[in-house]
Amino acid sequence: MELYTWSELFIISLAIIGVVSSFTIKGLSIKEQIFIRSLSLYTIITLGIYSSINYKTPWSILPFLHGAILLAGFGFWTLWKIKNESILTNVAIKGSLLSTLVFFSWMLYKQDQIANFKFPANADRNPYVYSHTSPSLV
Repeated sequence: MELYTWSELFIISLAIIGVVSSFTIKGLSIKEQIFIRSLSLYTIITLGIYSSINYKTPWSILPFLHGAILLAGFGFWTLWKIKNESILTNVAIKGSLLSTLVFFSWMLYKQDQIANFKFPANADRNPYVYSHTSPSLV
């Protein structure tokens, strides 16, 4: 039996950095502050609402994930802007950020391939299955 891991941990980690940064970072225009803080509140409130529902299916949390993905981009941008006096440290920070981004993007790509092409209708292995029809019936 093959074992697959389904995880959006990278997105959630960067989204948390994005939420914290949206309320602490300086240098944003008023419009940018309003947008990113509103997006943070939308994401947190949506997560709270869907977490309070007793019976939930994996695809019902997707509205939360929309905001989290945008906040993850903001979180990555915040980390990218970190500057140090040492050029070597700056290169190391940016290099590690890029390599981490490439690695986790590849992992999310592999998840996508498994969910859409390897097990598109297998509810036991694919948490995002909406219907339980077999591909052979199509």
